Amino acid sequence: MTETATDRETIEVLHRFRNQTKAAKYLGISRNSMKKRICRIRKKGLMSETTTRTSQVKRYVITAAQNNTQAHPQFLESIHQYCEHFGAKLMVIPVNYENITLTSKNGREEKWWAAGLVPYFVTERQTLNDNLMLMADVSVNATNKHPLSGFETVTGKRSGIFGHGQIEMQMIPTPLSKLPKMLHTTGSVTTPNYSDTKAGRIAEDNHCIGALVVETDGSRFWIRQIRADEQGAFYDLNLKFTPSGIEQAEPALGLVCGDIHWDFICPQVKAATFTASDSIKAVLKPRKLILHDVLDFYSASHHHEKNALLRFHKHHNQKNNVQNELDRLVDGVREITHEEDDVVFVGSNHNEHFGQWLNRCNPNDDPENALVYHEVRLEQLRRAKESLEFLDPLEWWFEKHLTDRRFQFIDHDSGMVVGKYDISNHGHIGANGSRGSAKQFTKFGGYYILGHSHTPGIYKNVIQVGTSSVLRLEYNDGPSSWLNSHAIIYPNGLASLIHIIDGRWRA
Repeated sequence: MTETATDRETIEVLHRFRNQTKAAKYLGISRNSMKKRICRIRKKGLMSETTTRTSQVKRYVITAAQNNTQAHPQFLESIHQYCEHFGAKLMVIPVNYENITLTSKNGREEKWWAAGLVPYFVTERQTLNDNLMLMADVSVNATNKHPLSGFETVTGKRSGIFGHGQIEMQMIPTPLSKLPKMLHTTGSVTTPNYSDTKAGRIAEDNHCIGALVVETDGSRFWIRQIRADEQGAFYDLNLKFTPSGIEQAEPALGLVCGDIHWDFICPQVKAATFTASDSIKAVLKPRKLILHDVLDFYSASHHHEKNALLRFHKHHNQKNNVQNELDRLVDGVREITHEEDDVVFVGSNHNEHFGQWLNRCNPNDDPENALVYHEVRLEQLRRAKESLEFLDPLEWWFEKHLTDRRFQFIDHDSGMVVGKYDISNHGHIGANGSRGSAKQFTKFGGYYILGHSHTPGIYKNVIQVGTSSVLRLEYNDGPSSWLNSHAIIYPNGLASLIHIIDGRWRA
């Protein structure tokens, strides 16, 4: 069945408001008429249930406030706009800073709090749902450089949110039967106000005027980071919130996807990110798609060379043909992109497995892959004769077989910046050729978005995405911290993680 103009308008308004009642009011129709429209659209397969499900959804905006410090007035007003629009609850965790010079009164030090924040203070531990705790009773030192350090077990089996002026997020491995545990700090609604000490200056540098948007639906939860610009405005998904109102967001600058690993991509993640009518790509319309580890190279992985039983299984189940894997990848990129998309492939360790295989393979011992080996190797040799800039075999393969798409390959020396973030590093290579990590990148200065670990995280100005693959592969035995997570770079250049839980990227 075809999509009508009324269908398109209804879907766009639902995407904008994320609320059936407000969408009906905007369209000038009754709630009952809206339900009938939604039912008709869903029968056509034009919209998933996740776009319209609101029954158990609760929303919160959670931030922190420091004593003897003024709130950022514009950001606070933008938060109120958000809360009014979604019926969200504002929760502010007070953060005590004892080293600040406090106002003296009658020979005693006096603490005070910004008056507009006090009605929203939360000082006791609260359960937001079965899997998420608000740890408002825990006081974290305002100048702590690593505010989540030591809290791995404090929340038991649940995830936890702690009040602090820095936004930090880390995952705690759990048995695979459960989603990994997430620990998160909030950012602050108050302006930076620290002492003239080393600790104070570091805290000021790490301070973020921001908050967390938390959505719960039954036992599931989604957390996104909101970061204010200089005018106090912020983006959350497809909406921009300002002190004076709400606007439809312009297209996002970029979507940095969790590592793809095409042959093992999770079907729910593929739909939620790329192919569904209400996917992240369809709703946020990113100007660039940034893809890490698009190739898995399972067909000729060097990790299998000493595993005789696995190689036997692959041989008898047609899983060791390199050209077949490359052909599936080309078809996959066509499936998740369009001709007008600007696609960026980041140099990644699994992509590099292709070139490593060409260096070690003896085609006389691998007749199944001899033709593709000689085809690519011959072109490499021709290029190497003329230049020391050796041919990237995956890039060459795409140039030959993916002529209907716009794309570019970059490596860790490219220095490509989208918004405020350098997106050219996969994360597997660190300083001086060492093994990379997100925490190591915090020492380099600047803003980075990385992939590689399959474990999302935020450490100061470094964001690490998760994976787009299924959450159990052959090399992550035991408790896991993997999560299906992407990063969206908003029009103001600031970014947030987006987590996909049970196929849903928002409540």
